[in-house]
Amino acid sequence: MSRQTQWIVYVVIAAVLIVSFYKLVNVASSVSYPYGEEYRIDASAQKVIGAIYTFKKLHPEYAVPDSLRMPGGKTGQLLDGPRGKSDYWYHAYFYYTRENQVIKTWIKPIDSTHATFAFDAVNDGLKIGNWRGVNKDYNEADGERIKDTFGKRILREIKAFAEQH
Repeated sequence: MSRQTQWIVYVVIAAVLIVSFYKLVNVASSVSYPYGEEYRIDASAQKVIGAIYTFKKLHPEYAVPDSLRMPGGKTGQLLDGPRGKSDYWYHAYFYYTRENQVIKTWIKPIDSTHATFAFDAVNDGLKIGNWRGVNKDYNEADGERIKDTFGKRILREIKAFAEQH
């Protein structure tokens, strides 16, 4: 085998390994939150995050109260953002005053112009730790009802803000 042929083989093998790693990361990240209702948004993850910021500024009624009771009884806050430097997801929280529920969502990039925005869980009350997975802990009728409510109250407007060009 000539030296040029060897380099071509090395480049092809490297490309296959890179693509395989990328696919593996996407599969692994989907498994981390398997029960969320995922929505594809035709905008970058940064634009979706900006849309959430705009939404919350225009609709302060959806802000999560500052003093929540955390597991262990301490008071605290749920802050939007990643949970650490190595977190792949951007977490965002909303509050339904009428139902006294905290809504957990997350955003992850698909590529530079698309993102996944997921409705992950609902916490009943202001004592954190009562999370119920959207597609896990509700029967079919209740699950469809809460997803429909999320779509009307939050998703539709955030998607519109994010996809504005």
